[in-house]
Amino acid sequence: MELNAGGTQTVLVSSTGTVSIVGQLATGVTGNRLVINPAGATQPEIRFLPGTGTNPARMYVDGSMYAGEATIVTVSGADGTNTAQCQVVHAATDYRVHIINPTTGLAGGGYLFAKPAELEVGYNDSSANLNRFKFSAASTQFAEKWSFSGGEAGLLMRSVSLSGGSSYTVNWTFTMVTVPRVVFTADNPLPDRLAFHMRNPTTASFSFRSSESSLSTPTQFTVQLNMWAWRM
Repeated sequence: MELNAGGTQTVLVSSTGTVSIVGQLATGVTGNRLVINPAGATQPEIRFLPGTGTNPARMYVDGSMYAGEATIVTVSGADGTNTAQCQVVHAATDYRVHIINPTTGLAGGGYLFAKPAELEVGYNDSSANLNRFKFSAASTQFAEKWSFSGGEAGLLMRSVSLSGGSSYTVNWTFTMVTVPRVVFTADNPLPDRLAFHMRNPTTASFSFRSSESSLSTPTQFTVQLNMWAWRM
């Protein structure tokens, strides 16, 4: 039996050889090291410290996230600007991996949530930029924006805001290998009056005209165009 300077027992070796240690246990004083139950921690945890600095990765059990359940939480060290770190939560009915801000604890990037009834994969940040897929037994949901990059083939889904009254041109912003087939809808203030017809599709752009083009003074509308095209 070992006691600290205050008379508190810190080491107990039972008759069966089981060893219990109260307080911090470290594999070293400096450099790469493992620290179990570090001094000053709010709850028992394991810390993995790098060779230099004091920016550890941590693993601990949180009993407050889900009452009566031991939830394992793993947190990486923070990045160089102290604005991002990865957190992994292992619970009986909730597994999540997400990037958070270490100071605020708020969402800061990509994430994955797995639950018994659904799986969600997406991106979220403190500015409420949310893009996500949600899979469940009933359906697959997608929220927010599609974008494109490179020259790969596939389904292009895009939304653009256009101003004009009779004629509109939409540029792909890249050159397709072949002229695509395009399907689009256009939201406008007067749907009972304004109709659109696609014209002149090319590998670089397409245009369309509205029913306003037949008027001597067409009304100037701002149109939100939602389009789908297969790029090849």
